[in-house]
Amino acid sequence: MVLTEGKTEIVNDSSLKIDDAVIEDISSIMEIQRSELKIPENLTEKEAKQGFLVYEVGDDELKTLITGNIKHVIKVARKNGNVTGYFIAYDMQYYLRQHSEWINEFEENPKRGLKQIFKDNNVLFSKQLALSSTAKGTGLGDKLWEAVYQDAVVLGFRYEVGEVLAEPIQNSAMEALVFGKLKFNLAGYRTDKNNRKWTVITRTLK
Repeated sequence: MVLTEGKTEIVNDSSLKIDDAVIEDISSIMEIQRSELKIPENLTEKEAKQGFLVYEVGDDELKTLITGNIKHVIKVARKNGNVTGYFIAYDMQYYLRQHSEWINEFEENPKRGLKQIFKDNNVLFSKQLALSSTAKGTGLGDKLWEAVYQDAVVLGFRYEVGEVLAEPIQNSAMEALVFGKLKFNLAGYRTDKNNRKWTVITRTLK
């Protein structure tokens, strides 16, 4: 359940608003998601620099997150009322219940006891950020992340964890954002069942 339900944040442009996703937004989220899903093995470096998604978050899962009793922060950006971007984040304990293999696949770098920390009930898993083609390069990504950050603190999350694809091709647009403006730290790496390597990132929420 989102504690800030109904909250709307207006960012700079009066025609742009960031607020909590509702059931009616799912079709727009899925449309943007489908346009950004790529097979990384087929991407050129030039294409990869535009940012991309690898795995789908299904509409049924979105409905469960939005309507169920799961701590989450799901934001949408609206430009003149139309969804132009979104951010999906939720309780990492919920994610680990769905993907129990994640902890064993994660290799800490260096050994800091993060595996244990990441299993606690105060960790936000930032699953997916995506923008429409017209919103890329506008700074909307970091504004969405900031909106998620603010709500995560209210919800009592202390840590944030995310992943950025490293191999077979690097998601360089996302790497630049998380290690640049957003000040994430390198937690380690994870290789999934499809032999794709992910950079695992983390930061402390205040």
